[in-house]
Amino acid sequence: MKFLIDECLSPTLAAMARERGFPESTHVTWIGLRSRQDWALVRRAIDDGYVLVTHNSADFTALMEHEPRHPGLVCMNVAHGLMSLDVQQRLFACAIT
Repeated sequence: MKFLIDECLSPTLAAMARERGFPESTHVTWIGLRSRQDWALVRRAIDDGYVLVTHNSADFTALMEHEPRHPGLVCMNVAHGLMSLDVQQRLFACAIT
């Protein structure tokens, strides 16, 4: 399994995934996808076999529901302004454990 971390989340999560046994995990900024349209990220995640990790559940859920098969979607939903790095790391740790 490998994770593609959306730009709304810290690149630290990709490093965390790598440290915990998911060495192919990456962040959108590391692979030149920063500021791309959501549909382009979904396409890349599906084509390359990434589980997409985002804070933007509304948009990505709508896009993924039209895909017959995809590696997965992890939505970390917290009220805007409360998504500190610590909260991101705690939620992501739950997702990959």
